[in-house]
Amino acid sequence: MHPDRTYRRHFLFGLIAGIILIFSVSSPASAGPFAGQEKVHHAAVIEKAERGEVQDLIVVFDDNAAVQRAAVMRSASGANHDTPDILREKSLLYGAKKQEVVDSLTTDDAEVIDDYEHLPMMFLRVKSMKGLEKLSSQMGITGIYENGQYTLMLNESLPLIGQPQAASAGYKGGGTAVAVLDSGVDYTHVAFGSCTGGNTPGYCSDANPPPAHAGCRVACVRDIAPDDGMLDDFRAYPYPGGHGTNVSGIVAGVAPDTKIIGLDVLDGASAYANDIIDAINWVITNKAVYNIVAINMSLGSSKTYSNPCGGDVFASPVANARSAGVLSAVASGNSSDPNGISSPGCVPAAVSVGAVYDGGPGTPANSEDTIPSWSNSASFLTMLAPGSVITAAGISMQGTSQATPHIAGSIAVLKGVFSAETPDQTVSRMTATGKPVLDTRNGIPKARMDLVSAINLAFTISGKVISPKGLPVEGVTIDLSGQATATTLTDADGAYSFADVEDGAYTVTPSMGGVTFTPAGRNVTVNGSSASVKDITANVYDITGRVLTSSGVPVAGVTMTLGGAADDATTTDSSGKYAFRQISDGTYTVTPAKTGYAFTPASKTISISGADAAGRNFTAITYAIIGYVRTPSGAPMAGVTVSLTGDAVKTKTTDSTGRYRFGDLPNGNYVVTPSKTGRTFSPASRDVVISGAAVRKQNFVRNP
Repeated sequence: MHPDRTYRRHFLFGLIAGIILIFSVSSPASAGPFAGQEKVHHAAVIEKAERGEVQDLIVVFDDNAAVQRAAVMRSASGANHDTPDILREKSLLYGAKKQEVVDSLTTDDAEVIDDYEHLPMMFLRVKSMKGLEKLSSQMGITGIYENGQYTLMLNESLPLIGQPQAASAGYKGGGTAVAVLDSGVDYTHVAFGSCTGGNTPGYCSDANPPPAHAGCRVACVRDIAPDDGMLDDFRAYPYPGGHGTNVSGIVAGVAPDTKIIGLDVLDGASAYANDIIDAINWVITNKAVYNIVAINMSLGSSKTYSNPCGGDVFASPVANARSAGVLSAVASGNSSDPNGISSPGCVPAAVSVGAVYDGGPGTPANSEDTIPSWSNSASFLTMLAPGSVITAAGISMQGTSQATPHIAGSIAVLKGVFSAETPDQTVSRMTATGKPVLDTRNGIPKARMDLVSAINLAFTISGKVISPKGLPVEGVTIDLSGQATATTLTDADGAYSFADVEDGAYTVTPSMGGVTFTPAGRNVTVNGSSASVKDITANVYDITGRVLTSSGVPVAGVTMTLGGAADDATTTDSSGKYAFRQISDGTYTVTPAKTGYAFTPASKTISISGADAAGRNFTAITYAIIGYVRTPSGAPMAGVTVSLTGDAVKTKTTDSTGRYRFGDLPNGNYVVTPSKTGRTFSPASRDVVISGAAVRKQNFVRNP
């Protein structure tokens, strides 16, 4: 006990100051203490053993030697994880320790049901009290557990604040931490993940966090008040569980990805002001280390305040925490005062929290979103959250102590989404979007936490429209009807989406000029999460073909015009190919056009009826320029380069007869020019006009 305890101000938990407890009382063990009894994590195990019941128990062994050996092997090999060789070595070390324990037991004491080769754990059938005592006394054993059944028990309070919808959309408080100033936390409970054995969270030290432990929700724990050697102080009381464990379990339920920092500020059943202030100071010091965004204080004085208590001892530390970016969620108290809040919830910078019923088991009929008579309130109360009856981490309790962590967890969720917001903006977001609940005792409405609205959680209805070939169809009008109405178009991927959709039944109907769809529409229901609509098929087809010369040369750049049931236009590519995509059933006319060309046929009439129309080809009518190059004596000149410019550019070389030919030419104006090193020709060039026929006798004579 600290020497100054006699004059320090004493702050009782909200739990003690009028809180209503719902719990199961466990009978104390009838036998005296035995060696290693502290390793037995459930009182019921001892009680059953005293009654002579056979029990199937999970036993955890000391893994320090294996962990150290693995570290040495990783360092020597340069591995960054346990390789098969390291796993094998650890398994041998585990096995030796297990065998040592098993050898100390007789078949009357216990028998092995299962052995987990790569874990420091075994599943044993313990047959007697003597067997339990022998087992717990072994130095190599660190814990003995019931083989219990675990069920998440926040079934009413979380839906009331919209947590399942937020979590399903990925908003879980990842990357944040909440400091719970309470009686500690029993992190061995399954609600906090895998926090046993080598995975035990470390002791929080200033600016030096313990290593992260995969699967463990508790980042670290620290006794601010004198260390009592217990994970949760309330384990010393004759009921299962503890106040801090329940409160931490609620935070973990609201924000599944946030980390819990358990700061034990209790000295017995109460907390002193200096210890609470010391804890707030620690949070500010280590805020950046863990990204602490909220403090939970489910505690308070018996005295209530009808106005903000700016002169209170906690006004400065809570304000400084808020300035550092950490909001303090504080219980309003449970002394049935409709016009007063206990300290430190009354300080101006606190987020003071009152309770509402969630309508679940243990609450009055038709009580959802009504305020219990025991919940303190005032005109300056910040907001409300579910506080009765809340089961978390296997413990059932009720009071503003339980309402407060719903808000602390919500702060973590919101900071995970809106990390750039200031504390003031976060509080404004919560209060502005919460559901108004009227306190009939004072006539004052207050906001009850609503994560869906606070996040502006936008459910969506989305889907795609595809062709019979499975290709996306762009530009389809999609109409939404039902709980809400809206219209949009499919994009280049055939996709469409309707945002900001509320829960309800809807119909999605596609439309596009002349196009039919299979099915004509689809029904979809939104129920707490976004909905994906099965693909809709647009009954659209393709008209494809090529434009070639009579000699099979592709003609690029031909404008292909579609008329009839739909109008469109395209051009042929370098291969002479064209395509009209995703057109509906009907009769169409395709007409090619390009300057200088005539086509056979001049157009095609094409009918589409449930299938593509391929091979709709056209022939471009072309012509030739032909001539000879000779000597003055009339002898043929081979190897003369002849160039064509004008409406087409080509080059040819005369053959052994002196002949050249430029084919596949459209109507147009051209210039033909011969050339050969050291020679000139007469004429030097010829202007040639093609107009519906080949042009021949474009001859040249070499100059002497």
